[in-house]
Amino acid sequence: MAFKLSKHPTFTAVVELSMTGPAGNLLRGAIKGVFKRLDRSEIKDFLERYNKLIADHAAVDDLLAEVLVGWAEMQDDDGSEMPFTRENLNRVLENIPVAGLAFMQSYFKHAAGGREGN
Repeated sequence: MAFKLSKHPTFTAVVELSMTGPAGNLLRGAIKGVFKRLDRSEIKDFLERYNKLIADHAAVDDLLAEVLVGWAEMQDDDGSEMPFTRENLNRVLENIPVAGLAFMQSYFKHAAGGREGN
């Protein structure tokens, strides 16, 4: 099968999220993040900025907002679909402390070569 070089402006990747529930149990779920595609030099710059800002949560949130441009299957606490907005992203990042890391890990994993597995 031939490989067609085509740079689409975005790609979708699964982002696994988890948090501790009210009874101390681990709540897990996954959403689909829509990320802006960067070329190699842009990824290098992005990664360098990320590494410099890792201790500053607000700055990392701003950096994440540069590449996360949407999501699917994210629900609010009442079960309704939660649209992607910067305000809702901030809510997720504030309420799920590891969410920023989960989004970044998914971005770097999939930006470098797509899906793994069968």
